[in-house]
Amino acid sequence: MATEPGQEKIAKKALIADDNDNEREALTQLVRAENYEVIPARSGREALKHLENNDFDVVFIDIIMPGMHGLDLLKRVKEIRPKLPILVLAEAREQTWADRALSLGALDYVIKPAEAREVRRVLGWITRLKTPEPDAPEKPPVEPAEDTRRQKSLEIQKEMFRILSEGSEIGRIYLDLSEWVREMTGSETALIYLEDGAGAFTLTAGWGPAGEIRAEQTLNHGQGLLGWALDSREGIILKEPRNNPRFDPEVDQKQLSSLTDLILVPILQRGRCLGLLVAANCRNPSGFGQGDLDPMSTIALGLSVVLRIDWLHKNIELRIDELAEAESQTQRLKKALLKSDQERRSALEELKKIRSAPERKG
Repeated sequence: MATEPGQEKIAKKALIADDNDNEREALTQLVRAENYEVIPARSGREALKHLENNDFDVVFIDIIMPGMHGLDLLKRVKEIRPKLPILVLAEAREQTWADRALSLGALDYVIKPAEAREVRRVLGWITRLKTPEPDAPEKPPVEPAEDTRRQKSLEIQKEMFRILSEGSEIGRIYLDLSEWVREMTGSETALIYLEDGAGAFTLTAGWGPAGEIRAEQTLNHGQGLLGWALDSREGIILKEPRNNPRFDPEVDQKQLSSLTDLILVPILQRGRCLGLLVAANCRNPSGFGQGDLDPMSTIALGLSVVLRIDWLHKNIELRIDELAEAESQTQRLKKALLKSDQERRSALEELKKIRSAPERKG
């Protein structure tokens, strides 16, 4: 049925499970503004009933709910709808619970009270990965090359979602993503720089004309074009970068021996720059365009999630090691106390014997 003028067809459905009426209603309004039909649930059990009878594109789960904890609901949802994107709602003081939810399979979390910008971000992320918008009927026919690139972009988005769902060796993921950048943009070189924990950004993975790139190269904020891009908040396309006043031969030439054009996309996570995605030297005579920038932005979003998952895994492993060490210390302490108790009992027995010896002689 055709929609009336001024109305948009609602093609997506969201489930919001939150026992707080005011916060649930506020989030409902924000999600509806993004063209979603919203089904509310006041408890985990009510949410599960809705899942039995409806298909959803996303589910929001509040961490703390009476009756069924949000993490328990998350586990149930993963069992019955393993591919359904799950977004967790958590207060700032519930960061540990939110991290635990991510390790259990949640795609991301939103800090309560939810802000429109954050809701738009997470729903946009889901839209890019799972439900690319179809071409409108009135659009002109797509050129074969553009059609091929769009199909490849869809394949990459599906592959990224699979990787994020199933997990993979982290170094392999970086190499795959850099190769996808090169394929998607038709660039000679694609590089991924990631923060090293000390404020610098190290070349972590990349592909060039001759194959995989292995080099110890670092970037710093504000140095050259690449360093400038670290401080930006959006993707940048640069034609003839050598003519840009920010070009620094000591920095940019060191990173890329040849340089005709560039796409630079910062990898962001909650406002913090975690790295930089670079495509250089387009093999297409027309150069880089918006059709190259969009898939790179999608891959940068995927990288931010990969980095978050990697951090969680490392943090969980560290905590497991700490718990194992604590358990080992507890066992050693138990043995020491047991040995001490046995020695005390033995000493008491000896003392009794000594005290009772003169009485026997008398």
